[in-house]
Amino acid sequence: MVTRKSRREIEKMRVAGRIVAEVLALVEDAVRPGASTAELESLAERHIRSSGGVPSFVGYLGHLNDVKGVDVLAEAFRSVAERVPGAALALAWSGQGDDRPIRAR
Repeated sequence: MVTRKSRREIEKMRVAGRIVAEVLALVEDAVRPGASTAELESLAERHIRSSGGVPSFVGYLGHLNDVKGVDVLAEAFRSVAERVPGAALALAWSGQGDDRPIRAR
């Protein structure tokens, strides 16, 4: 199904795309040895807000283990999703370590 966008919606998408492109360029320039992902996230958030946008990301950095596992993460995200329409949860695995506890759940 194709949904037609109004001129206003297309303009909003154009502006959002420009802001995202600017954020990606800023973050790319700021990546250096020792830079934390929290610094990069803060840089992105400041630019998005100063451009009139609202960031759609919430940062969570860490690793999953028996105490802080997928079930805890999913439960925490449920409360976010109830308050933030369109919220999404993405999990990334570095390819290092043992992922069997994550796959087993």
